[in-house]
Amino acid sequence: MIDEGNFEKLQEVLRKIFCLQQSAQDSFNPVNDAAKKIADKIMAGRKKVAEQKAAGNSSIFTRYLSVLSVGLSLPITEITNFTQY
Repeated sequence: MIDEGNFEKLQEVLRKIFCLQQSAQDSFNPVNDAAKKIADKIMAGRKKVAEQKAAGNSSIFTRYLSVLSVGLSLPITEITNFTQY
């Protein structure tokens, strides 16, 4: 099973197997405006995750809400309106 503890190791092994460089993975070369918007959103998301990791702001509750959102196919904003036990 892949979890937060072993995901980084798996990612590192796959990079070595497929000879992927970190710099090539993080750079984008969008061909049009729509692709540029997508690339900008991806980079903004990565930046936000990196900031949260550095600050240690990720809580069990936010992870739980994220899992519920994916599992139930509901927007996280709708799940936050549910009554919490």
